[in-house]
Amino acid sequence: MKNMLSEQTWADLHRRLVEIETRCAFQEDTLHALNAQLAHQQTLIEQQQRMLQAVYQQTQDLRAAQASDTNTQSGQEKPPHY
Repeated sequence: MKNMLSEQTWADLHRRLVEIETRCAFQEDTLHALNAQLAHQQTLIEQQQRMLQAVYQQTQDLRAAQASDTNTQSGQEKPPHY
């Protein structure tokens, strides 16, 4: 019984298989790199959210202090016509 595929066909199949394996390995490397970058970006986003929350809280505290100072000063000062 004769082999149904010629040497050239086997060589072509082998070349295609190597090419597919190479592409798969490259895609795995790319996937790992993207995963690492995504994890890094998530860390940065979380850090920025904490910073934004701190700035917001400071702004709220300053507004409350300013309102308190305004209320305190307006009750103690005499109008300019006195």
